[in-house]
Amino acid sequence: MRKTQKPERILTTPPMLCIEILSPGDRMARIEEKVRDYLAFSVEYVWVIDPQRRTAWEYTSTGAQQVRDQLATTDPDLTVSVSRLFADLLQEQS
Repeated sequence: MRKTQKPERILTTPPMLCIEILSPGDRMARIEEKVRDYLAFSVEYVWVIDPQRRTAWEYTSTGAQQVRDQLATTDPDLTVSVSRLFADLLQEQS
């Protein structure tokens, strides 16, 4: 949520970013449908994290790409190191 956005119980204004973290039972078709719904609602960035495969994908209105180094947004600038993300997940599982 941007600083200029007010909290809403039911979203009428799209958030800047939605993050989906896959669980073992998730089906890709269901996730892709959610991503399309987010983008149709004008969410600017959708990140899909797959902890089992250690992959990260970024979806925007211009397309999708697998991200190997850093997930990032602009306005506001936000970055998450993919390798650090998965390293932290491994530590939590230990």
